[in-house]
This record gives sequence, C-alpha cells and structure tokens, in this order.
Amino acid sequence: KKNLEIAGFVQSENDPCLFISDNVICVCYVDDCLWWSPEQRYIDEAIERVKVNMDLEVEDSVDGFLGISVDRKLGDNGEEEIHLKQKGLIGQVITALGLDKENSNGIRTPAPDAPLPQDKEGEPHDLGFNYASVVGMAMYLCNNSRPELAFAVHQCARHSFNPTRKHAEYLKRIGRYLISTRDQGLIIRCDQDRSILDIECFVDADFAGMFSHEDKNDPHCVRSRTGFVIMMGGSPIVWKSNLQPIIASSTMESEYIALSTACKELIPLRRAAKEIAKACGVSREERASMHTTIREDNVGAMTLANLELPQLTPRSKAIGVRYHWFRQYVSQNQGEDGGIVIKKVDTKDQIADIFTKGLGRQMFERLRKMLAGW
Repeated sequence: KKNLEIAGFVQSENDPCLFISDNVICVCYVDDCLWWSPEQRYIDEAIERVKVNMDLEVEDSVDGFLGISVDRKLGDNGEEEIHLKQKGLIGQVITALGLDKENSNGIRTPAPDAPLPQDKEGEPHDLGFNYASVVGMAMYLCNNSRPELAFAVHQCARHSFNPTRKHAEYLKRIGRYLISTRDQGLIIRCDQDRSILDIECFVDADFAGMFSHEDKNDPHCVRSRTGFVIMMGGSPIVWKSNLQPIIASSTMESEYIALSTACKELIPLRRAAKEIAKACGVSREERASMHTTIREDNVGAMTLANLELPQLTPRSKAIGVRYHWFRQYVSQNQGEDGGIVIKKVDTKDQIADIFTKGLGRQMFERLRKMLAGW
C-alpha cells in the first residue's frame, strides 16, 4: 500500500485492495498485482515508479495469475470473450480423489436432486483421500472459474469436520462431474444489449431444505439456504451459496434474508463500479444513471422490500432490525438516482436456483449456460 501511494495511486474507499491513479488501475491479492490501463506505456511507467521502493517481478501476461488460465478468443457472434479455466487444479482434485481421469465414468451434474444431510450413524470415511484438503481445492475452484459447483461444494464443506463414507462418495461425484467437464471454465463476455455499467443480481432461497432429510429435533435441519449471483454486462462477478445464520419461519422470510444478504455484496460493489467508471472517464451523468436490478421470484419478499419506508408488515417486525437496512437503497423505478430496482423473474429463469438446490440435468445445464456461458 505504501509503495503504491508513493507511486501516485489512491486507495479505493470501497475496496482496500483496489488502487487507482490517473491512467492505471491496480488490484492487489497478497503480494500479486493486476494492472489495467488504456495504454501499455502507462502500466510500464507505473511499475517503474513502484519498483523504486520494492523488488517487483514483472510477468509478460495475466495468464496463470493465481493458477487461472486467461484465454482471449472470438465467440460465435464475433465478439471477444475471456475464458477462465483451472485445468491444473481440476486435475489435482481428480487425482486426489483417486479417480482415473481417462477411464472413470463422468456424469453431467455435480449434485443429485436430494441434499447432503448429516450422517451421524454412517460408516467412517475410508476412501483413501484427505476430505478437507479436497474440499479446500474444490472451493478455490468454484470461487474463481466454476460457479456452478458452489452448491455441491458447500454441501460437502459443511461436513468437513466429521465426514462419513456418504459424504466422501458425494465428493467423488463432484470429481466425476469434473472429469466430464474438465476443459470448461467461466466465459466472460459483454452483452451488447446491456450497458457495461448495468448490474443485475439474481437472488433465491431454499426454505428449510434439510427438514425432511435430517433429524427434525436438530434446529440446524431447518436452516434455509441463500444463493445469489451478481452480474455486470451479462457476466457473473460475485456468487455465493451458504446456509442462513438464523432460522427463517416462512418462505417469504428466507427469501427476504437472502435478498438482504445479497445486498451486502451488491451495494459496495455498485460504489466500487462507479469509482472505477469515474477513473475510466465515464461521465457523471452516465454514472448517476447506472441501472441496478435485483431479480427475485418470491412475491412476498418483493412486496416487503418495495414498501416505502418506514412501512412494515406485522410478520416482518421480527426480522426488521437485522435485514430491513437495504430498503433505503431501493427505488420504485429506475430513475436518475440510479437506485436499486427489484423485479419479478420467472422461476425457470432464476439463475440463482443453481446455488440453492440440486437440479435435474436439463434445468442444470440451462442455468449453467446462463451463468457460466457454456
């Protein structure tokens, strides 16, 4: 940070790892940096200024950054695409699981329809691999280039401290899915029908999804799952699948908690996007009219979120203090203030569904296409 500030960069108010100068944007990850600029000479000049105060090794390309291959190519429509892949890490996962990448049977979905419950009376895991280590590798994979794995991997991560044979078999299923899709990765493309500044967030929840699969006397079985993805220009940039921290008492409440959780990522990201847009010369008027839309398929959650402050519904008071905070950012229409608009999305087009439950092959592949581009 100190060296970048000496070199003329200003730290972002919204992301501590983002630094901006007059002509260059820099993002830091521990001791690795990525640089953006309209011209290579600006990057070269910035690096020379930073190198005065520290030992800096300069790579020729972004390809391989943090183990991710970055391949630019033309898509079917003639527009440039960026393909993010982690074939090396996929190979490590397959090998660690003891699968033969050439002969093991691949499958088309990473998770079955039924969720992965606790297995208190199950056989101990004895399949010859380090469960927690493989889960860690799979989480790094799904957090960077394989978002469609998030639900399946988080299901396994939940049992890292006491995995049974059933949990290990589930993890091997993910490995077999990777065998059949090992050459694939996240495709980033700019949707020509949308402004690059427009942000879309798809939000979903699975209400008490484990209730019929775990001990009904265990309160953890009724925790709901949040799933969401935030997209810019039609490409995903943030996604998440995890259990909610409190127990929701209705479908509406679980969807509303998911909506609030997604906004914790969405609102700071909007600010950072405007900050970057300003650095890139986007006019104040364009920045002010940035469109931000949340796609929600639950009418009750939408109704509550769109009530004008300080209105509540009788059943919403219990969750008000913790989850109503985001409503001050919600607009009734997409006006000049660039507020957040919440709109209904048909369940079949709810991309976030892929983060909350196991899906059949047809629906899974349809949503994966909308999410990851393949």
